[in-house]
Amino acid sequence: MKSIILTLVAVANAVDSNTFKYMEYMSKFNKSPASVQEFNMRLSNFLQSEAFIQEWNADLTNTHTVAHNFLSDWTAEEKAKLTQLGKGTSFKNERKDIPQHKIDQNQAIPTYWNWTAQGVVPNVGNQLSCGDCYAWSAIGAVESSLAIQHNGTSSGAYTGNYFSVQQPTSCSSAYGNNGCSGGWYYWVWEYMQTNPVVQDMYYPFTSGNGVTGTCQTITNATAPFASTVPTGTPYVQVGTTNAAIQSAIMVKPVSVAVEANLPAFQLYSGGVITKNCGTLVDHAILAVGWGNDPTYGNYWIVENSW
Repeated sequence: MKSIILTLVAVANAVDSNTFKYMEYMSKFNKSPASVQEFNMRLSNFLQSEAFIQEWNADLTNTHTVAHNFLSDWTAEEKAKLTQLGKGTSFKNERKDIPQHKIDQNQAIPTYWNWTAQGVVPNVGNQLSCGDCYAWSAIGAVESSLAIQHNGTSSGAYTGNYFSVQQPTSCSSAYGNNGCSGGWYYWVWEYMQTNPVVQDMYYPFTSGNGVTGTCQTITNATAPFASTVPTGTPYVQVGTTNAAIQSAIMVKPVSVAVEANLPAFQLYSGGVITKNCGTLVDHAILAVGWGNDPTYGNYWIVENSW
């Protein structure tokens, strides 16, 4: 133990404090730059994030905190790969051909709702360098719906992440999606009408490096626990009012689109986001509930894909 402490002290004395802080970050997040040039570039990115974090958290008017995560030393171009919702597709978020969710006017809306606490939401995944947020959101919505419908699974309590995200990422291009280069959750659900999605154990996520990958044929004999979405139109469009969104979430978690290209979102660590939310739709997440903070008011509970 003494030798380790002495080694750390020696390293700290040999480099400046910023570099040492980045080295600690590298260890925590398993980072390994391939060259001195990349190290210096990553260090510069990290210090920009560090400055933003310090400034943001020092501002007591901000209602949420930010902290370092795996994105802290990424370039702007690398971060842009995360926010590819709708890129390269032929329509915008508001589709006119999808039926609207009907609000039950007699439904009482509670002050708090959280499907995650009820154990029916997939575990948080990580899309890494692949712009397939739409697939994570779409699969999360379907998987949560099935968990709610069947009160867990036939084999026991629901434990999360049963269905493959990689399959619609690699295989739904004929329906309008572009793999790691963007798409829409709508297209995933339409793909699922005629293409059973297998369990994640049979088709695990491999596109974290940003490569979509070739679609693999997985048979029911190989992966017997497959899931499809009913034919016809298996989904509805939810209105933009709080009442409409709450009513829909009470049925099941809902795929929603937000702006996620800002550091206040990307480096979120806790609290309630009340500003710097943005208005540009570029990222798909899963809305699983809502609540009320005595200081900051009403908020949404969402699950992200990193």
